Parts: sequence; C-alpha cells; structure tokens
Amino acid sequence: MKKILFYCLLLVGLVCVSCQNNDNFDKNVAEDNSDENIIEEIDIEEKSDDNDLANSFFDKGAQALKEGNVNEAIELFNKALEISNDADWIYGDLGRAKQENNDLNGAIECYTKAIELNNNRSVYYEWRAEAYKNLGKEDLAAKDKKIADDLHSKGMD
Repeated sequence: MKKILFYCLLLVGLVCVSCQNNDNFDKNVAEDNSDENIIEEIDIEEKSDDNDLANSFFDKGAQALKEGNVNEAIELFNKALEISNDADWIYGDLGRAKQENNDLNGAIECYTKAIELNNNRSVYYEWRAEAYKNLGKEDLAAKDKKIADDLHSKGMD
C-alpha cells in the first residue's frame, strides 16, 4: 500500500513538473484529469486488497474456531475488523468465538453490531438469544428468538 502511494505521488510530481514546463500549463490542468483518475483507480485497488486481506484474516479465524483455537480465532477476527469494520459476518463469528470463550457480554455486543449492519440474518438473533438465555435474561432471549423465527419463516437465514 505504501509503495502504491509512493508511485502515485511520484507520478503526480512528474506530471506537475511536465505541466509547469509547458507554456499551456493552465490549459493542460483544466483539460487533463488523468491524475484524479489514477488516484481513484489506486483507491479501488487498495480497497480490493484490503477486502482480500480482511477476508484472509476472517477465513483463518473461522478455521481456528473450527479447530477449537478460540483465542487465536478472536485475534484473527479482530484483525479482520481493523481492516473492514462493516462486515456483519465477521462480527457474527467473533461473537461465536467470544461465546465459546464464556464472554457472553462480549458476544452479545458482537451480535448486536452484526444486527445493526444486517438485520435480516436470523442466525444473529438466534445466537444472541442463546447468549441472553445463558445470562438468565429470558425475556430478551424470547424477543430475539421470536425475531429469528419470523426472519426464518421469510427465508432470511
């Protein structure tokens, strides 16, 4: 990412020097938006690279959780969220890992965030209901279970 930024700045600098040496500097600046297009393309590539990196951390975290390495899974999910904090599925699986680690309040926070990002997934409500039930909060568990059942009946798993 730093290399891309460096090359982008280098390219912009070279274009500016080239334009300053040109008698029609103002005309060239007005007509040529290629610098902006290059920067936009680089931003898109960086976002794509970031998504790939976040998904890689997520996949490794999911595998660690499957293998019973809960603390490693939590660490990997947190790394994924540092890169992409708007991915509901990462919060959902982080919640599962925290729940397995007996951090029920932390799990509920993660499920709540996942629901804020995507309130059409019944599984987040089911998992949060389970955590509420384990904390003895039967009324909250029942509310989430009902929402999960309603979503599930609509085909929103």
